[in-house]
Amino acid sequence: MSSFLKSAENQASLLEDLTEKLAVAEEASAACELRNYNKLQYSNSDARHAEVIKEAMRFVKVDRDFEIDLHHGVGVFMVGNKFIIAPRSRKWRVQGKGTWYRYKNPDQFIKKYLLREEIE
Repeated sequence: MSSFLKSAENQASLLEDLTEKLAVAEEASAACELRNYNKLQYSNSDARHAEVIKEAMRFVKVDRDFEIDLHHGVGVFMVGNKFIIAPRSRKWRVQGKGTWYRYKNPDQFIKKYLLREEIE
């Protein structure tokens, strides 16, 4: 399992790693668009992967310590070993449950649901 505690010490290294992965995904996305310039419809999975990485970076930038698993599945990641986040649709659910809920932004989600802090 590749989950770990996101803290102030490893935030910089995690952001650096995600930035590198984002650059690779965006480069592959551009290459896919060049290969398919003459097609009306095509799938660009690298562009979708870049969106997921960008949202994961927004979660990592939140100034609280929490556990995050970025390799939970395709297009989703897990926060706090309990919440599954679908960043492209900006929805979340509790692991093992089927109901999906919307979230406003990563900062609000972490404070309200994971840490149960009062939101001003």
